[in-house]
Amino acid sequence: MPSYIESNQLPHLDELAQHWETFRREVQFFEDNIREYGAIMGVTLYPNPDSKISGNQGWNQLPFYLQGERATDFVTRHNVTPINANPSPKEMAAFREQYDGFMHTLFAASYRVIDAWFDKHKDYVTNVVLFRLAPGSLIPVHTNFDPHMYRGHLGLIVPEGDVCLRVEGEDRRWREGEFLIFDSMRPHTAWNMTDGARYVLNVDTLRPDVGRSDVLAVHKVLVELRMKEGKLSMGFSGGRSDMLPGLQERYKGPHER
Repeated sequence: MPSYIESNQLPHLDELAQHWETFRREVQFFEDNIREYGAIMGVTLYPNPDSKISGNQGWNQLPFYLQGERATDFVTRHNVTPINANPSPKEMAAFREQYDGFMHTLFAASYRVIDAWFDKHKDYVTNVVLFRLAPGSLIPVHTNFDPHMYRGHLGLIVPEGDVCLRVEGEDRRWREGEFLIFDSMRPHTAWNMTDGARYVLNVDTLRPDVGRSDVLAVHKVLVELRMKEGKLSMGFSGGRSDMLPGLQERYKGPHER
């Protein structure tokens, strides 16, 4: 399979892309007022301590759905927040109230669209997460272990200039209103060397070329194992840099040392 996947192979993603302007309006309001949301932004850094890309100050995530569940349902069931692997019941309730209130106030229209779409396609989708890449930031080259799924980025705000995704050495720019779909098992990196933030709606979708029962079983087992190893992973594989000798140097981005 190629590093990038054509969107016509995953028509349910094209269905979601039709609503990109709704998402963009709310994301733009959020970005325009981001200084007011320092408290919530502080808990949106990728928290997996075993990941190469953990704690990246330029990369923030705002989840709508995690591992097939509403984000706050998932973290409540596993009793975890992005900054606490074992919160008290009071801390868990406070986080859920804060996060739900924040997301449903700022992204009310987006949530309505995503809820309806997810309910229709829940047998194919695992995660729906808003990704922000700050000006002057990069995500170093890494791989994920997700043999059962592809990762799609719906471009919402893509500034002009040097902002790019590189998968296995092939560079592609995000485009607003379009999905860029790739195999996250391949070495990949992203950077934003512009003066503006880049936003994409990340959707992780099960591979269509494998039996549905097989990919669902693989997903369930992997999430369970990862949560046992460390709840702060939120069930994600995390960015790994343990590639064969020479691959990291070959596929790193132009701004990596």
